[in-house]
Amino acid sequence: MRGGDMTSIRDMISHLEEIGSLVKVNKEISPEYEIAAVALYEKSPILFENVTGSSASVICNLVTRENVVEFIGSNLNELPWKLLQAIENPEKYRVVKEAPFKEKELSLSDIPILKHYSMDAGKYITSSIVFARDPDTGVLNASFHRLLVLNDERLAIRLVPRDLYSYYSRAEEMGEGLEVAISIAPDLEVQLASAMNLPRDMDEMEVASSLMKGTLEMVECDGVNSLAPRNSEIVIEGEILPRERVKEGPFVDITGTYDSAREEPVIKVERVLARDDPIYHGIIPGGIEHKTLMALPREPLILREVKRVVKRVRGIHLTPGGCSWLHAVISIEKASEGDAKNAIIAAFSAHPSLKHVVVVDYEVDPYDLERVEREIALKFQADRDLVIIEGARGSSLDPSSKESVTTKVGLDATTKRGLEVEEGKNPVPLERVIEFLRNNRG
Repeated sequence: MRGGDMTSIRDMISHLEEIGSLVKVNKEISPEYEIAAVALYEKSPILFENVTGSSASVICNLVTRENVVEFIGSNLNELPWKLLQAIENPEKYRVVKEAPFKEKELSLSDIPILKHYSMDAGKYITSSIVFARDPDTGVLNASFHRLLVLNDERLAIRLVPRDLYSYYSRAEEMGEGLEVAISIAPDLEVQLASAMNLPRDMDEMEVASSLMKGTLEMVECDGVNSLAPRNSEIVIEGEILPRERVKEGPFVDITGTYDSAREEPVIKVERVLARDDPIYHGIIPGGIEHKTLMALPREPLILREVKRVVKRVRGIHLTPGGCSWLHAVISIEKASEGDAKNAIIAAFSAHPSLKHVVVVDYEVDPYDLERVEREIALKFQADRDLVIIEGARGSSLDPSSKESVTTKVGLDATTKRGLEVEEGKNPVPLERVIEFLRNNRG
């Protein structure tokens, strides 16, 4: 593990190549459908070096749980705790004037923006982190937003009712647009922090800086009233225009199903800045990076609420089978009966999109999904251990819900007092077994 000493996109790519974990493709490939098809199949980090119509490379499958562990340092169960520590202990960042992304100016058509699926509305920038200032307080906000390319000077932006939506709405009420800087492929910690749903008065970049031990550098933009991460590969400066809407969508979301088309605001592109040899980050909708960047930053927020109501929490896992968004496994130590049900309720409160939660004993690894299923088989009884909450707000991404109203289900698969399970145990220590096999293989 590198433990956070190399976190720029270039450093990550270089290290993954050094340890033999990077796939490089030299043959010419199209950004329309072909790159997405290969990246969905390959799963490993993959660098496309010869993209039709562009001199830029494209990296896919880079931000995975395993790579976050590799570069930030931790293990899968400790990772949400590390992110939570950064949320609770933000650090200031440095603001500088110069950055490599100011080396040259491009147009949108120079960037190898991908088209992913056959029914997509067009080419989408999916790795775009939008930086903007609160019109009233000046607080900087950073958040991921998909951008539909309309032409070389205009983008449609999907805004959900969170911080950036609030900033834009207040600016629009005054008849003004909102200036933005859009970063593509910044540091890993910047991406993780930008995917977090934090309080409105909190600067996500202070969380990123905490993860980077205070070394984050942000750059003053020349054309807009915003900052951008110094290590960005590409930065787009522009303005979200007031009182203008266009159709945005359809678009495949994290569930692998199409999200609805909506009327959304338009960004007027003022400048596109880039490094001399930029690397475009292509996050495939519904793919492994999309799921990682949705799930991983949400887990510490669930963890924080659950640890308020139980003795100890080992870990939380928004599982891939639940689209890394709708299903969670939580491993806890109980102080008394009823703790598991309290953990279920806390998890639903922390992450309203959750649909199903399974709570297991502390010694059960929430990443060992076969073991989790076995715990349900041996320790769960529906008449005693099932929590059902009808008519609750759920996720708009769940195609089985009606107007985002769903029925939530929690399963208490922990050991119950008086019903302890006696499992067969071999007395030979595992370390001796491993040593025996290591020394005596034929």
